[in-house]
This record gives sequence, C-alpha cells and structure tokens, in this order.
Amino acid sequence: MVIYIFMHLSFITTASLGDGPKDFDALMAITSQPLFVALDFLLVFVVIYHAMNGLRVVAFDLGLGIRRQKAVFWGTMIVAAILTMVGLYFVWHLIFPGGGA
Repeated sequence: MVIYIFMHLSFITTASLGDGPKDFDALMAITSQPLFVALDFLLVFVVIYHAMNGLRVVAFDLGLGIRRQKAVFWGTMIVAAILTMVGLYFVWHLIFPGGGA
C-alpha cells in the first residue's frame, strides 16, 4: 500500500501538471480501470481503519473509555467495518463492471 500511495500521488500530480484536458482524460482512462479502483478502495479502507484507531487513541488521551479499552476497540472496529461496507457498496460496480458475484 505504501508503494501504491506514492503511485497514486504521482498520478494526481501528473494530472494536475499535464498539458491539458487530453492528458487528463488519458490518465483518467487508466485510473478508472477496475484494478486501480480496487487499489483505491483498499487505500480508503486503510485510511478508515487508521482514522478509527486514531479516534480511539484520542478518546483514551482525553480519559474516555480507559477502563473499557476492549469494548472501545471493538466498537471503533465495527464502525470501521460499517464505513468500509458502505464504501464498497458505492464502488462495487466500478470494480466489477459486469456485476460480479
């Protein structure tokens, strides 16, 4: 994922510094392929997990939930799983254009 995030950022930079709409359209045609969409979704999954874990740590720093760390962990992971499933619902047709199973 680390390699992919650098590749993703280089694509964004290339798109913004390109010579015009023609270059941007060519780059978007490549990045709209199912493999790239799936990798972008994995990137979103990692960000969601990281954000939920960060909120958990911030809550502990504020003195919230320290005595119930296991419950807070599983609560944040359930929220992360729900957010991931919602995201997957919206990108499923981009990853599997034929419908997929």
